[in-house]
Amino acid sequence: MFSRILAMEAKQYGVRVNAITPSLISATATYQRLYQDEFSTRVFDKAASLATLGVAEPEDLANLVVFLTALAETKTSGQAISANGGISAG
Repeated sequence: MFSRILAMEAKQYGVRVNAITPSLISATATYQRLYQDEFSTRVFDKAASLATLGVAEPEDLANLVVFLTALAETKTSGQAISANGGISAG
């Protein structure tokens, strides 16, 4: 909702506003933080199993940022893009 409101406000200045909402990111810091105890490990593993497209790599998010900031991409604004490996798809 925030990205939509901000996009409506910024439109008059020719500014596009989007948000990326990632879930699980495969990164060293993620593993160090989440694999500290058995409960956290089980929660992470369960969430990862729900991601039908797999856990995102940092490069996946970087590619999405590149797409959204490309000069040729001029029509996407006010969106919150869920980069969650398919978790929200069911």
